[in-house]
Amino acid sequence: MESIKNTKKAYSLYDKDSPLYTLPRHLPPTQITDAAITDSVIGDGCFLNRCKIRGTVVGMKTRVGDGAIIEDSVIMGSDTYQSGRTEEDIHIPIGIGEGSQIKKAIIDKNVRIGKNVKILNKENVQECNNEANGYIITKGIVVIMKGAIIPDGSIL
Repeated sequence: MESIKNTKKAYSLYDKDSPLYTLPRHLPPTQITDAAITDSVIGDGCFLNRCKIRGTVVGMKTRVGDGAIIEDSVIMGSDTYQSGRTEEDIHIPIGIGEGSQIKKAIIDKNVRIGKNVKILNKENVQECNNEANGYIITKGIVVIMKGAIIPDGSIL
């Protein structure tokens, strides 16, 4: 996680002599509404609403709700935009819910994190395998597994 904060990297994404190739995604620009973002990289097509993001990589199509705080993390994003038609979409949509706090975590793709969730590892657990509940902890870093659903008010 410390490498995210290091601004003196040997590789530059903007070096014309060492281009980085990827597939064109044809996504709209990220929509940022009254958010505080520092030392972070934000992908295309995100919705960041009244949140605080620091030292984090935010992948494409990520939705972050009002009052959420994300620090020193990697958010992989989403494969699709939701239609909001299913019960699952209505209850806990893909993305980070309102008032949630995430610190030193890796959030895989298409994860649904409910409102007021705390992913902080306050107990400083170094190793834990809790795949049944959608997460593991390795070397003190909480990893939320692809497609996991973390209910409202959960504390990890």
